[in-house]
Amino acid sequence: MESLASRIANQRNEANAEEIIPKHEPEPTEDTHDTNGDLEAMLNLNLNLNLNWTLSVPVTEKKSIFIARAIPVTDPTLASTYLQHLLHTDKKVSKATHNITAWRIKGGIATYQDCNDDGETAAGGRLLHLMQIMDVWDVMVVVSRWYGGVQLGPDRFRIINQVARDALVRGGWGKVEEEKRRGHK
Repeated sequence: MESLASRIANQRNEANAEEIIPKHEPEPTEDTHDTNGDLEAMLNLNLNLNLNWTLSVPVTEKKSIFIARAIPVTDPTLASTYLQHLLHTDKKVSKATHNITAWRIKGGIATYQDCNDDGETAAGGRLLHLMQIMDVWDVMVVVSRWYGGVQLGPDRFRIINQVARDALVRGGWGKVEEEKRRGHK
């Protein structure tokens, strides 16, 4: 069975360069390489992908709504592509006040981990820390928050971690963490 990453690579290889790069623009060189154009081309090739995000149970607190999504990833480029695909194809997510992301990837000899607060100060780092504590690898988590007009203070971090943990456990990435908790009861 062909993996999703190899399907994406095959789609990119099969795409005709003339279709991706408009005829009126010169072909990019190393000095004028347009990463936004490359990303748009990848997204256009992959808009019909049916990505199976694992969703958490939505949490509403003082009119703010939080929901997390998790998906397996094998490299940072794929994680970025999945995030851009989600933002392009789901209008509700793209209109969220914050889309906090974190991913951890074990790739052969190299490991990757990164996060983005998306304006929710320190939330991405806390989300990444949760993934480290749970010892979760090869997965990306996106927590969307729609601000309801009432400030939550530090409670927002508890809720962000709550929905992220829920998505990870529902997706099967948090089994080790769940077993540890059961053993301590």
